[in-house]
Amino acid sequence: MPAYTAWVLVFLVVPITALWAVFHRRLTPYVRLCFVGALLGTPIAGIWDHIGYTHHIWYFPTGSILGPTFWDLPLEEWVFLFLMNILLTSITILLATRKSP
Repeated sequence: MPAYTAWVLVFLVVPITALWAVFHRRLTPYVRLCFVGALLGTPIAGIWDHIGYTHHIWYFPTGSILGPTFWDLPLEEWVFLFLMNILLTSITILLATRKSP
């Protein structure tokens, strides 16, 4: 498994799974919001990443990615952007719906 794919699994899939497992009752009513947030946020973040990549601000080493790209960004980067938006939207929902002490 390429390094970046493993990184995405460990640092995004595991926390999202844990967050939803623990707070599923609070998050389930907002599942559409999480996906809409991810669908809207991913292209915006993709533009930012594309600019950074094409201006050589950062790069993706060939051996650490699967290979397929879209708009010069590896497939894993698009998965990362989508999952990061899911994670951030989930955390925002939890903070916004918490009960005051």
